[in-house]
Amino acid sequence: MRKIILLFSILFISIGTIYSQTYEIDQYNGQTITSCGGSFYDSGGQSSGYTSGESYIVTFAPTTNFSNVTFNSFNVVIGDMLEVFDGADVSAQLIAIYNNGNSPVGQTVRASFLGSQGKLTFRWTSVGASSGWDATVSCGVPCQSFNTIITQSTPPFTIEDSIYFIDICPGDTVQLRASADFYLNNAFYHQDTTTTDFTWNFGLNNSVIGQNITTTLNSAQGYNAYIIATDTIGCSASQATEVRIRVSTQPVFDGTTIARDEICQNDTTLLMGMVEPTPWSITPSLSVAGTTYLPDGSGVSYTSNLNFSGFATGQVLQNASDILKIFMEIEHSYIGDLNLVIKCPNNSAVTLKSYPGGGANFLGEPTDGNSSQIPGLGYMYHWSAGGTTTMANAFGLYQYSFTDLLGSSYTNHNYLPPSTAYPATSTATGTLPIVQYKPETPFNNFLGCPLNGNWSITVTDNLSIDNGFIFQWGIDFSPSLLPVAWGYTPVVDTTHWNVGVGDTTIFNSIVSGSQSLTYSMTDMAGCTYDTSINIFVNPVPDIDLGNDTNICIFDSIMLQSNNTINSTDIVWSSGDTGDSVLVIPESTQEFSIIATSILGCVSYDTIEVALAPLPTIQISDDTLICIGTTASLAASGGTIYQWSNGINTDNNIVSPVTTSIYQLTVTDQNACVDDTSVTVTVATLPNIIMSNDTVICDGTTANIKAKGGINYSWSNGISTANQTVSPASTTTYSVKVEDENTCIDSADIIVEILDIPEATITSNYDTICRNGTIKLYAHGGMSYKWNNGKTDSGIEEHAKVSDRYSVLATNTKYGTSCYDTTSIYVVVENCAVYIPNAFTPNGDALNDIFIPEGIVSNTAKFNMFIYNRLGQLVFESNDINKGWNGKFRGQKMPTGTYTWLIRVTEKSIDSYELVGTVHLLR
Repeated sequence: MRKIILLFSILFISIGTIYSQTYEIDQYNGQTITSCGGSFYDSGGQSSGYTSGESYIVTFAPTTNFSNVTFNSFNVVIGDMLEVFDGADVSAQLIAIYNNGNSPVGQTVRASFLGSQGKLTFRWTSVGASSGWDATVSCGVPCQSFNTIITQSTPPFTIEDSIYFIDICPGDTVQLRASADFYLNNAFYHQDTTTTDFTWNFGLNNSVIGQNITTTLNSAQGYNAYIIATDTIGCSASQATEVRIRVSTQPVFDGTTIARDEICQNDTTLLMGMVEPTPWSITPSLSVAGTTYLPDGSGVSYTSNLNFSGFATGQVLQNASDILKIFMEIEHSYIGDLNLVIKCPNNSAVTLKSYPGGGANFLGEPTDGNSSQIPGLGYMYHWSAGGTTTMANAFGLYQYSFTDLLGSSYTNHNYLPPSTAYPATSTATGTLPIVQYKPETPFNNFLGCPLNGNWSITVTDNLSIDNGFIFQWGIDFSPSLLPVAWGYTPVVDTTHWNVGVGDTTIFNSIVSGSQSLTYSMTDMAGCTYDTSINIFVNPVPDIDLGNDTNICIFDSIMLQSNNTINSTDIVWSSGDTGDSVLVIPESTQEFSIIATSILGCVSYDTIEVALAPLPTIQISDDTLICIGTTASLAASGGTIYQWSNGINTDNNIVSPVTTSIYQLTVTDQNACVDDTSVTVTVATLPNIIMSNDTVICDGTTANIKAKGGINYSWSNGISTANQTVSPASTTTYSVKVEDENTCIDSADIIVEILDIPEATITSNYDTICRNGTIKLYAHGGMSYKWNNGKTDSGIEEHAKVSDRYSVLATNTKYGTSCYDTTSIYVVVENCAVYIPNAFTPNGDALNDIFIPEGIVSNTAKFNMFIYNRLGQLVFESNDINKGWNGKFRGQKMPTGTYTWLIRVTEKSIDSYELVGTVHLLR
């Protein structure tokens, strides 16, 4: 190995000194370039671009090294494609397709270490024009081949002919650990398991990533799991390590039977069990490739392989009809950008769907446009020679509505229907047809193709905004071509019935009706299977006399067989027949029955009937109560009590309004019944006679009375029938009266206090002039009587002499009257006015003022007017105490005679007017 490393080191050093060469693909079309250096361009070279309609092939094949091509720029239009093959021509392994959606810029394409002789072949086709590409050609590191191995599994594996085998039950979990044998490690670069990616491909849409994995397998079949490993520079293992997982199959229980499938209850029959394991085998047509992720619009071709090795050596496809169908489970949101090609081991190809074509039809129920690898729901599609349409021609023919796994909804969207039933988790609605498709190129292209070897499907997503998943794909060949690839037959470990022991056992029936008897088998993988055989157990007559029982002495009892089966013969020990019999035992006695069904099934039963005495009842004595009170009636001697008033307890609280008889029925613990009664006599309450309610004057007494009983109790503590009371205010006196039956009732009497009136008299005057009018008013009573015989509360009198007026005030209620008297003295006077005839207003304090004199009431209205001889008013006064001082407007009036006028208005007398003269002397 050290020598090899040295050799390649020398080669790499020498390459760096090679003169740089320019390679334009159109100039080298169909040629092989042996140089290890230079620049690789499209037909436009370094400064120009390519044109439409180009188709060129060129091979880089250095004589002493491995081709590497590194892309510095790449710019092409939709439909243009640069394919890369690992070898000397286009029949070699296709390793990459670059287009406008999948740029190789920054990538280095390497020839492999083994098989390609260090050569790379490029095939270019164009439908448009653009600036093209710029790539650097060099010699570099090739891939180092390595092998994968399995180091551990749960359950443990066994190895047969270099194949790993693991046995499990359906639904079991398998744990696997992989490793690798890097037998060329460090030849060009370092390899180890930490930098190697491991993928376990179980087929049927089941791939698991990781060096250590856990997976659950549900189908009863064999699984071929292949380890796909990729090292640090993207090179894959040179061989596919295979583990075959044998999932236990459902055995066949033919020959498992029962001696008699119809018996009576409690009879026996013979059970015989037999089981044969079910072989399983696989043919190449059952090989199915697992999930392939289709990134968004990269333009790179993604290839999934099926490797068949079970056909006869050298066997080739002779009839195109021997390919029944090619099937694929896929989801993708835009079929128009897909190119689907199937290749057989000699690289012959059939196009299932070409690009472009098909438009915006959906495949399956995709998660449209998602940037992450979140798979939608795949549909299964079939291509066969008998298909009705190509996928491209089905554009726009079918619409559905659905909600994808991310919750987005689509309505009446174009799609391609599946070729099998819609998945159980589908949300699609619409007509939902099923369509078989045909390839765009015929299966005749595969004629002469070897059946053994690598069959591949290459898918190219040429446009952006979508991605997708191929969950599985495969080929169905004619059964006449298919040899058995591998198979197995599970080994029986144990067998048993669910009743008895061993494959052959005795079954004893217990219950009637249809029953399922189960025979089980467990194989060496620990998987258990069973089968069931039905047996019908005819019921014996379903008779039931019940539990032993007691009846009361002198009673009878009807015994019932309770048979539920028609046409049953029943015979009693008494000789009677039929479903029931009436018996009157004289002592404790046992009765039996034999019942035979129409099918001859027999059953027996007995019952003991014991006699019990009637209950001994104790009950309260007859009693007397007052009306409106209660009586407590108590009873004993049983467990169940039923009174005639509906009470069902041993104590009965009653309150009858008339004398009543209460019947009681008593049942004891033996269900024996007897009855009795008790009388409750109801006495009326005392008939109390009371004196009437009364009214008395304040400070007087009243005599109140009660009768109708023998004992009396008043609310004021008196215990006699009669009493005299003198309440300070209106009072209610209650009395409880008890008669000879000790019945008590009560009554009330009200003694109301009538207030003594407080008489008063008011008057408008206390002194009046003779013949004047005076008004007197009485107060304090309900009615009045004056000493002059008048009865109004107010009176009016014309007084001539002084006199005393008196009144009697009375308060009266319910015939009771209370009195008070009062009086008033009215003074009567003679009223007069005296006028002097002269006065001397000289300031000597003697007769200086002219003023009238006389008796005038203070309430009188007084006016005085004085005139000179010319009739001029010189003085005026309305105050009897203010006189004239002989001046007018502050000037002294001369000596002379002056006329005066005096007017007096008195309420008690008639108004009057006086006129006269007075002499003023100085």
